Formats: sequence, structure tokens, C-alpha cells
Amino acid sequence: MALHYLHHEGIHDLRVEIKRLKAFFNFIEGMNPSFKSKKNFREIRTLFKAWGKIRDIQVQQSLAREWESKLHRDLSPYYNFLKQEEIEAWKPFFRAGEKFNLELLTQKKKRIRKALKELSTSLARSKAVERLNGLIYRLIEFGESPILKEAELHQVRILLKETRYTLEISQGCFPDLGIQDEQIGRLRDLHQILGKWHDAEVTLQFLEAFKSEAGDPEFFKGPAYRELFRYIQKEKATLRTKFEDPWKDFILFFRGGL
Repeated sequence: MALHYLHHEGIHDLRVEIKRLKAFFNFIEGMNPSFKSKKNFREIRTLFKAWGKIRDIQVQQSLAREWESKLHRDLSPYYNFLKQEEIEAWKPFFRAGEKFNLELLTQKKKRIRKALKELSTSLARSKAVERLNGLIYRLIEFGESPILKEAELHQVRILLKETRYTLEISQGCFPDLGIQDEQIGRLRDLHQILGKWHDAEVTLQFLEAFKSEAGDPEFFKGPAYRELFRYIQKEKATLRTKFEDPWKDFILFFRGGL
């Protein structure tokens, strides 16, 4: 869908599945270090990176239309800038897609089977719990900080995602662990808030690139972009505040690990 039909949701779904696959590779390495997650993920990561900008631009286009409606301002020059950025981003998209060999995934499956054959079920289970608790404790360490810096919020966003996917994998592989949908839901809700916060952060980066291309230092003094810039900054602050209470609840809920 992504490569042959340029389907927006296909690109999104592919990126999500690659993130889930990375979490799975890390999960397998946690159970058997002979399976090298980073090495096995290398070719897939190339595809993920090449397709990342397309997805960012498509999200920004959707947000630009939404903000144009909310602010009652003409943002068509900015939207046209995004369309041009999209045209340029298709080139690495197609190159990476055409080069990617699906047979690689068959090779990875064989390596994963080999890694799992070397483990008893009880050892695999205990290693899975160890991996999960390691991720949760890293999040709790961030939770010890009274105020998270923006760079830390980015790290927490990525870590929340991997912890959620690892919980989902563990729930499917080891039902007796008793992992509840509520636990996964808490991670999903937190990640969605930080995902929107990250989208706003990316918007500011694209706006700065738009301003640079325009070559006009007075550009953001015009009402449309001045209002948009303020709106995005306010949106970021609102989302950060919205994150705080469920984040505290999450830390309390998971403080003892699984």
C-alpha cells in the first residue's frame, strides 16, 4: 500500500509496524543476547528513516489545514511549501522501497527461531519479565525528576512506545504474566499525548524552514504566521500540562514493576 499506492495510512501503518518489530528484536535479544537486535535491524532501519520525512510532512499538511480552519487565516503559502517538501521527500522514499528485499525478513525469522530454541519456556519468561521491568524502571527514573526537560520528554516518548509494544508482545507470548489491557492503555494514552506534543515541535521546525526559505526576517510579524506560531507554542504547553497528571499516576501504578 505504501510503495505501490502511496497510501497515507499505509505509510503510517508501515512505520508503526517497523517500530513494533524493533521492540520485538530488542525483546528477543533480551532473552538471548546471541541475537543481535541492532545488527538485524540495520536494513529495516534504513527503510524506516527514508520514509520518516514523508510521514512527518503528511501529518504537517493535515495539521496546516486544521489550523487554517481554526485560526481563519490563509496558510496556503505554507501548505504549498509543505507540498514541495513532499515532492523532494518522495525520491529517497522510492529508492529505499525499491531496494528493500522482503527476503531479509525470512532470514530474521530463522535467526529468531534459532535464538528461541536455545531457551526453555521458564527462562524465556523470566528474561521477558526482566526486560519489561528494565524498561519500566528507566521510565520511573525519569519520573523522579520534578520537571522533565524537553530533551527528556523526547526520550520518554520513545521509551513509552517501546515499553508499550514490549508489554503487548509479552501479553501475547506469556498470558500467565497477567498483563492487563489497562496497563497497556496507560502507556498508550501517555504516548499519544507526547505524540501530539512532538507533532507541534516538528511544526515549529518546519515553520522555521519555511521562514528561512522565504528569506524574510520579518516574515513572522505578519498576522497569520505570528498567530500560528503563538498557537503552536500554546498547544505545546497545554499538552505538556495534560501529560503531567497521568504521568504521575503511571509512575505510582508501575513503581513496583510487574
